[in-house]
Amino acid sequence: MSRLVRIVVTGSSGFIGSRLVARVLSRGDDVVAVDRRPAPPAPLAAAARDGAGALATVRADLADPTDPWTATVLRLEAAAADAVVHCAALSGVRAAPGTSHADLEAARARDILASAETVLAATPLATPLVVLSSSAVYGGCLDATGTARPSRETDPVRPVGRYAAWKVAVEEACRARTAAGGTVTVARPFTVLGEGQRPDMAVAAWLDAARTGRALRVLGDLGRRRDVTDVDVVVDGVLAVLDRGATGVVNLGSGRPRTLAEIVDAVRRAVVDAGCAGGPLRLHVAPAAAEEVPASWAATDRLRALGVDPATDLDAVVRRQLAHTLAVEATTLAA
Repeated sequence: MSRLVRIVVTGSSGFIGSRLVARVLSRGDDVVAVDRRPAPPAPLAAAARDGAGALATVRADLADPTDPWTATVLRLEAAAADAVVHCAALSGVRAAPGTSHADLEAARARDILASAETVLAATPLATPLVVLSSSAVYGGCLDATGTARPSRETDPVRPVGRYAAWKVAVEEACRARTAAGGTVTVARPFTVLGEGQRPDMAVAAWLDAARTGRALRVLGDLGRRRDVTDVDVVVDGVLAVLDRGATGVVNLGSGRPRTLAEIVDAVRRAVVDAGCAGGPLRLHVAPAAAEEVPASWAATDRLRALGVDPATDLDAVVRRQLAHTLAVEATTLAA
């Protein structure tokens, strides 16, 4: 893809979407940022101010079937764009406390599948489309003998839990687009860390607990393994897909499994070094649900072939995440 392009990014105020928008603007490309939230967060405003690219914002709920304006505007923006990246979705395998099963499934149907279907329908077949899925579709990475190995893009999907099943449904819709002659890439992020991570995700919750003297809630056991991936590596991967015209499926992971114990230790070091530890680190190990698979990490051959170095410095990314959180809190208090 040539430079000075126009890219539509849905979910532009989210964890990955906002980081992607900022990067695209900083490299001189134009962005149409689509989100149901009323305004871009401060980092996007700063990127629009400081970068060479132009930022246009569209406030829209992609999954609202009663709002024909959204579909019309998205269709017009997608038709004028050089590429579309769909980041908007209800994230996380776990339900929020107090959420009923029926309400959670309705939200997933709406915010995962319906939003993707809206974007797929609005984007011309010839326009490159990247859809963010999830490593959850693999159902972990145990082979037939029970031995853990990295998940490859060619592996069959084995969704464990309803969140993964909804992501598989999105991928099936993407395959239908491909069969109709469309250009689409399914990107499967693994465990993403960095600035702006959602507060309900493990590392964000652990950092908060460690700072306030509460016990860190660990699901399962400390030996469970996850592919901790810097959010900037995920953005690098999405941009490499666009720049090189890659299609099919691409893993967005570091390729290095980390135990929960290693991640907890990185959290401890970060809060101690920042001088904000709330006391000795305490753990509360709770039972894990079935969807909390024992091990999950990415085969990264295809990502590396696109020119991306997926290496993630665990300590560095946790420290960055903490520093970002402290800075946001300081700004909020000063306002």
